[in-house]
Amino acid sequence: MTKKFVYIIGDSYFRSHKDNWLDRCFSKFDYEIVNLSKGGASFWNQYDHLECLIDNKNFHNIEYCILGWSDPCRPYVKNDPMNNNNIDFEYRRAYSMLIYINEILYKKYSQIKFINYFCFPYLPQFKSTDDEYFIFDNQVTVTPALYNLTYKKYGEQCQDIDNHFLDYQHEKMSSILHDIILSQKKGVVNLKGVVHEE
Repeated sequence: MTKKFVYIIGDSYFRSHKDNWLDRCFSKFDYEIVNLSKGGASFWNQYDHLECLIDNKNFHNIEYCILGWSDPCRPYVKNDPMNNNNIDFEYRRAYSMLIYINEILYKKYSQIKFINYFCFPYLPQFKSTDDEYFIFDNQVTVTPALYNLTYKKYGEQCQDIDNHFLDYQHEKMSSILHDIILSQKKGVVNLKGVVHEE
């Protein structure tokens, strides 16, 4: 039987850690996991991984791709300066790229189910609405931005813990992702419950 793959592309919210939210979720499934996430990675790193996915040897066996869209103003490579010279332009460019991804790339990769998270709430900084996420057609868009669940809620104590989530948040994030996969739902999924400890 052909092995099915899940690819994970993101920043530090998505890096591999033992018993983190991704590990807890996928321990309940029989997928081969390939995690390409890197701490501090830029939106453009994620885009490059996505665009090159078609050349990957496992491409035709990828069932899910989890994307954590980071800030487009982050450095593309280590030791590059943060791109603060024209923040508005970078955010507009990233928004245009999300339209291209939605309308071209995701349709081209039609056999893959994409689950999209936003790591930072940068979109309202140049748009006239308060939306901090881009809604993808026929895919999953998860909101709010992960920054709002971690640093905005708990401050700098999130910096040095796995994926910046407290343990109860790992559990809730895992449960929500598990439900997305089991139900094969599409559309917008809300993470607001992740900020309320029971």
